[in-house]
Amino acid sequence: MSDQTTGTTNVHLLVLIHGLRGNPSQLASMHRIIQQSTNESSKHQNGVGLHVMLPETNRGECTIDGIDWGGERVATEIYQEVKKLGKEGKTVTRFSITGHSMGGLLARYVIGILNQREFFSTVAPVNFNTMATPHIGLLLYPSTMSKCSSFIVPRFFSRTGKQFYGADKWSKTGKSLLEVMADPEHVFYRGLKLFPHIRIYANAINDWTVPYMTAYVDTKDPFINHTTSGLVVQYDATYLPIIRSFDIPDTPPPKHERAFPRPFTFKWFKSYRPPLPPRFHAPFPFNIILLILVPIILPALIILVSLRTRLLRSDLVTSLGSSRAERITSPLIWSMIRPASRCQSPYRFLSRAYASPLHKAGWLLL
Repeated sequence: MSDQTTGTTNVHLLVLIHGLRGNPSQLASMHRIIQQSTNESSKHQNGVGLHVMLPETNRGECTIDGIDWGGERVATEIYQEVKKLGKEGKTVTRFSITGHSMGGLLARYVIGILNQREFFSTVAPVNFNTMATPHIGLLLYPSTMSKCSSFIVPRFFSRTGKQFYGADKWSKTGKSLLEVMADPEHVFYRGLKLFPHIRIYANAINDWTVPYMTAYVDTKDPFINHTTSGLVVQYDATYLPIIRSFDIPDTPPPKHERAFPRPFTFKWFKSYRPPLPPRFHAPFPFNIILLILVPIILPALIILVSLRTRLLRSDLVTSLGSSRAERITSPLIWSMIRPASRCQSPYRFLSRAYASPLHKAGWLLL
């Protein structure tokens, strides 16, 4: 938490939410930059001080419980923070929220909870921002890697994984959570429309986890053939990595024949880059070492994740008894119990704590 509200009674609450299996420390740089860029003249703009909050309870393996459970945890923390500030004689009058990756989906769910509970009747929504958030879920491409991912993710990441691929039936009508959150008739969408400033940021290239189309909510990817399409990009003068505009000519430039070295020659080995994100590319000879290690590292990671998933179930068996645990085969039921036994949070059994405003609404209202 950071507080720049000294000498003020009105507070602008800014909430920063991390992504899948993350923790608040991953947003430490963003938090630091916010503090540095908020100079003395803007700290108390219009008599309102900035208060930054990084939710603590929805971290690590708690994020695989589902977007709905995570959103409820974050919403509960927000209400507690507002109450805490109230005891200090401060009133939250403005509200902004920023989410990274899965944190953006949590932010959308949180807004639905706040909207349903009429939070915005006394607090003015200001900014909604997301970065590399899979707004329309993880897309299924006609590739082996995508098919493998669609098989593995829902199994390794419990309810969250299913929700990423729209494989859940969150509402009584059988709609997935992402479908419901995108429905203009429901509280999530209506709450989002209350924000006067909505900004979504997507990685144009090299993001294998959250590609451009789902992060930017677009039906086409203009950057997919950026090396051959003649794409012209204009960058932001102040923040160079940000693209301000781009243009693709109607007629692509003529293709130039590129001389590739013959396979398995010294030049080929020297220039080879394994089919991995750019951060894992390395110069010769490390690129070859990495290529050799991939068949070892990848299965090892899959085994580690599988073992961790098994350990989570073992904890459930220990806390509930083997006979009862064996009867729990539904990921939904498992996730409703897991937060009480695994997630280090004071908000146990959230649906009982405050009638789970939207988790139950999925069954009662839709």
